[in-house]
Amino acid sequence: MFSALHRLNADGLFGREVWLETLKQSWNYKRFTAPRRKSDDHIYFEYNDGLQSQLSLHRVKVGNEDTILTESGPGGELFFDSNMISLDGNASLTGFIMSPCGKYWAYGASEHDSDWMKIYVRETSSPHVHYHRLGEKQENDTLVHKNSGHPFWLWSLQTTPSGRYALLAASRDASHTHCQLVKMADLHNDIGTSMKWINLHDSWEARFSIIGDDDSKIFFMTNLNYKVAIFDACHPSPKANLITLVAEDPKRQPSVNTS
Repeated sequence: MFSALHRLNADGLFGREVWLETLKQSWNYKRFTAPRRKSDDHIYFEYNDGLQSQLSLHRVKVGNEDTILTESGPGGELFFDSNMISLDGNASLTGFIMSPCGKYWAYGASEHDSDWMKIYVRETSSPHVHYHRLGEKQENDTLVHKNSGHPFWLWSLQTTPSGRYALLAASRDASHTHCQLVKMADLHNDIGTSMKWINLHDSWEARFSIIGDDDSKIFFMTNLNYKVAIFDACHPSPKANLITLVAEDPKRQPSVNTS
């Protein structure tokens, strides 16, 4: 009821378009935090281009302080993108700390401004993807994937609701479109470095997220023309086998979320 009443008044607001444009300009501005030197001989700072939901964490090597900000944006390299923690951008980086030796980095993440947070630990040099069994020691984790040629890519992994398939995605920058390379593997096979990954999407132009599966068919939501698509794992020819289930709405309307 309140939403309908609000929409009735908002749509009829005099000068609404001018007011909305002024409002957008008030929050769409570039901002960054004060640089901080850490024990791995890098200087870290957080940055937002004005269009991102969360800040992204960047770093430059000590001695290159003059490259922290450039005319085109942040310098150095993207170390961690908080916008990748959740699909809707409502998860945030609540804090982080470097180990004294500079090898390990721990960070906390919370969702929807909750007081609860999850704490993760990763190496600062070359991110790997491991498989962990509950109740076992971390040193017994199985290495699933690494790419030494791209040590600063950000990796994320999802599984289908059935638990059979894994979706592995890599992001190389803080683009608000969350562009990714995407691979998929059948978890019924051996889990480890010998896993056979199928290239689902091999260019930097879209983001994919699993929403369900049925036998060998996997349902994705993607911002590649904003649609819901199906991929059949039994016929791994991505370009020819990504079938549109729900097409992009040609009458889509922009929206503003508040919290």
